[in-house]
Amino acid sequence: MKNINFGIIKTIVSNKFSSILFENSDNSSEKKNINEFVEILKNSELLETVYHIYTNLESTNIPEKEMAMLFLKENLELVKKFDYNQFKSDHKNLKSSMMTNLLSMIRRKHFMRILTQ
Repeated sequence: MKNINFGIIKTIVSNKFSSILFENSDNSSEKKNINEFVEILKNSELLETVYHIYTNLESTNIPEKEMAMLFLKENLELVKKFDYNQFKSDHKNLKSSMMTNLLSMIRRKHFMRILTQ
């Protein structure tokens, strides 16, 4: 099974959520994808933890090297309680549930960008 990048999925879903909120969009398929992503996170302690780690890393700027290393270490400690098989299983579930929908969203967005250039 090819690995997936959780950060990319999180970013795509977050951007779609933002666009739906701010554009008052009524795109039910995108709302369904977002709800599906949230449900997957709710049902997986591991993926929810990974989501919070990504959020922490994205929203924090620590200019001091020692403090940044401590911050990273503390965040990575959060996933030590999970084993490799759980990572594989939860990511497989995420991949099978989300990838088809997300890939179609990415293609649509890329296609729309080409059309508007």
